[in-house]
Amino acid sequence: MTKPPPDIAVNLSYVLHKRSDSTVVARYASDIERERRGRDRLSATLNRLSVDELRQRIVLEHELPRFDQSTFRIISLKIGVWTVLDTVLAAACPTFVRANISTHLVDNDCETLTTRDLFRAPAGLCVPDAGTPVDAADYFAAALVRPGGNSIQLRLEPLVSGGLQNNWNVTGKLLEKTIREFVLQWDCDRSLWSSPAEVTLPEFGQDGLIGEDA
Repeated sequence: MTKPPPDIAVNLSYVLHKRSDSTVVARYASDIERERRGRDRLSATLNRLSVDELRQRIVLEHELPRFDQSTFRIISLKIGVWTVLDTVLAAACPTFVRANISTHLVDNDCETLTTRDLFRAPAGLCVPDAGTPVDAADYFAAALVRPGGNSIQLRLEPLVSGGLQNNWNVTGKLLEKTIREFVLQWDCDRSLWSSPAEVTLPEFGQDGLIGEDA
């Protein structure tokens, strides 16, 4: 019986568009594991900082929007310093300190997985229930490690109301964009897809190959 590829190799086969058993995927998987240790140390450091000290470490991708709500649903991934994402959000935006916030990691494990297209193939994701609570707002957020490893790039993007269920294209594109740009910071510890890309995507063909550098 053929040994199934590791979960991280399955995930990377879609992101990198390579066979799960390719040398490229193996190299990225090794680099992710090595860099994870550095992110764990950074997360521990950030947790010890005061709010003012932490705020000085944060670089916003965009100017913060005007928040008219008091309840927020944050959609994110296990990427960057995701374990301290809520702390980073509170430091960057005082509104979040007083707000009612629920954070959902779509690549987390949960009892009921929802199938949604990601990187052109059905993926099992931990998606919150349909609809947004009354007077609430959906946002995508990620706390990403900047070059040098001492500061955080905060990506905070508004989502269309009910975007996870009714407008998945918006949310899915943000997830894909963030993973592609920061793939070495993605703690993809479970397979989101049931089979690797060379099995699912038609362009790999019957032999599982795509191009000369597969």
